[in-house]
Amino acid sequence: AEKVFLQSWFQYTIFELNGLDFGNLECLDGNFWTKESINILEKYKFNKDVDSDVYPTPDNCYYAILDGKSQLHKKVKGVQEAIGHAIKYKYPYKVISPSSYTEYVEELSGMVGLIFLPTVPETFSRVYIEAKYLDINIISNNNIGAKRSSWNEDVFFPNKMFMFNNSASNTVWKQLTQ
Repeated sequence: AEKVFLQSWFQYTIFELNGLDFGNLECLDGNFWTKESINILEKYKFNKDVDSDVYPTPDNCYYAILDGKSQLHKKVKGVQEAIGHAIKYKYPYKVISPSSYTEYVEELSGMVGLIFLPTVPETFSRVYIEAKYLDINIISNNNIGAKRSSWNEDVFFPNKMFMFNNSASNTVWKQLTQ
């Protein structure tokens, strides 16, 4: 391949450590969402009761654990590890199995946080980014590429959530088609 586009520097490092750097690696340090997906995230971003005197704590709110679609997917996404963590530290939790993206974002936005402990490297992790974008707490491990990105600590980082048909994706598309 003339160019291999990678989602994160974590993924880049994995390629390098496995001898897969042939001088054609390009790190995007971001990922793509459709305009529709960004609109759904925006709609639910502020799905919090701002007038409430009750602040989210592990005693009164749930942490989401995203269910896997198959036994292998559950293993890779660390569903049992997340449940074990919630039980060990007494975090109330709900395992969610949304049937659509809108349902997933709506459910996630109504939680105090996400417990996500993948057992293998997640080269970027859209789940992590979407939870961060929704401004909920995240309990995670170091298998998440986006967590290691320099922009991870930015309060606002939509410039790394590339939308199809915006200038960032057009630049990438031009590189892909050259």
